[in-house]
Amino acid sequence: MTGNNWSTLDVLLMLYGYLGNQKELERVWGTIQDLPLVRSKSYMLAIEAFGRIGHLNRAEELWSEMETRKGLKSVEQFNSMMSVYCRHGLVDKATRLYRNMKANGCKPNAISYRQLALGCLKSGLTEQGLKTLDLGMGMTINKRVRNSTPWLETTLSIVEILAEKGDVENAERLFEELHKAKYCRYTFVYNTLIKAYVKAKIYDPNFLRRMILGGARPDAETYSLLKVAEQFRT
Repeated sequence: MTGNNWSTLDVLLMLYGYLGNQKELERVWGTIQDLPLVRSKSYMLAIEAFGRIGHLNRAEELWSEMETRKGLKSVEQFNSMMSVYCRHGLVDKATRLYRNMKANGCKPNAISYRQLALGCLKSGLTEQGLKTLDLGMGMTINKRVRNSTPWLETTLSIVEILAEKGDVENAERLFEELHKAKYCRYTFVYNTLIKAYVKAKIYDPNFLRRMILGGARPDAETYSLLKVAEQFRT
């Protein structure tokens, strides 16, 4: 790695955030700060990374620093901090940020609403969460974003919450997005959907076939869930 390789440093921010390695995350951020110019993109990635490992205070410090040094000029900047709040169910803070975004002249996009929907659902505001979800689903979003890991992870997190509620209809609606992005080839994605059926006490005799044709390989959890679902056969 070279000290001025932006791409490598940004990737490392994301990597250590996913790995939960605070020490290395701080080290990489320190390297970035020593460079002649710190880009807004690096701030956003660092905010998301620290938020991912649960260091909300650190994420908020970087948010304030970015606001002071770079100014808040894009919806992407607001979305970075909003994703942190929504991931942890801090919907009040996320909502205030949403209002500030609009007051700042930045127009919320589909990602903004998807994140807010997650925040609402995590906070138990189911009706508001589904309404917010619909607002975002009605907006245009390009294929690159729909296939991006953050978008897919946020979507899966929403499906997980809906599965716990036994909301098969809305879980299936979002699962279709994951299917189009080929994200459903991962077994844990299908298992999440099966949990919605189990919670709703609905038996689908074709689920295993559907899963295999979708490119996912059933595992022990799959067979365990399907066994539970069989008791709801009519």
